[in-house]
Amino acid sequence: MKKILTLFSAACLLAGCGGSAKPEVVKCSGEMAGMQAVVELTFLEEKLTDLGMEMTLEAPSEEMAKEVVKVKDELKEEMGVEGVSEFDVTNSGKVVTIKVGMSVEEAKKLDAFSGTDFNETKEQIIKDMEDEGLKCK
Repeated sequence: MKKILTLFSAACLLAGCGGSAKPEVVKCSGEMAGMQAVVELTFLEEKLTDLGMEMTLEAPSEEMAKEVVKVKDELKEEMGVEGVSEFDVTNSGKVVTIKVGMSVEEAKKLDAFSGTDFNETKEQIIKDMEDEGLKCK
């Protein structure tokens, strides 16, 4: 019986039983393009798998904020994020919130991310964000 448990334990270690890698989320925040932004970077085993952004801005009036929400599709095109899995624009009073979520594969296809190397190390991606003025935790 002891040999069977030892063999089972060794097999689990080799096959990765009981402990699959868990995603790690790094949040970077600061100002981007005149808006307050929070960027969430999801890493799995040091590799970037997903990214999301939430940007907020204050419109001059609640009516203008509502107008921004109405032109959501045009805004999506202007931002160059067509084809992402998540895109939403909402308002609460004068505050407009824009949420964008995508996989790395989706991001690679977007003009907005041309020139971005998604194969960099986690440390380098975080450094790049901090070089853009964001603070990452």
